[in-house]
Amino acid sequence: MGEYSCTIETWEAEYVVKIEHLLSLELSDDNRVFMRELLGRMRRLHQLPDCDGAVNSLLTYFGKQSQPYLTPIQFELLATIEKNYGVSEPEQ
Repeated sequence: MGEYSCTIETWEAEYVVKIEHLLSLELSDDNRVFMRELLGRMRRLHQLPDCDGAVNSLLTYFGKQSQPYLTPIQFELLATIEKNYGVSEPEQ
């Protein structure tokens, strides 16, 4: 990581980008924690060897969202997928 660049973690990869190309979302501490937890949940599912293509499509959709939360239906979908694959959902 250079002086004017940083590493960005996503659910599917890590990228080194110039700081000038970043847009601040100005998230609260609670929202940052939630986004970090969501990243972990998405990565666990993405790393499964037998993950269905529909799951990867949903993860791609979630990964493109800029809001720091899941809607109730999104939360339920993610929890159902985790349960189906035996990936434990973090405690709330």
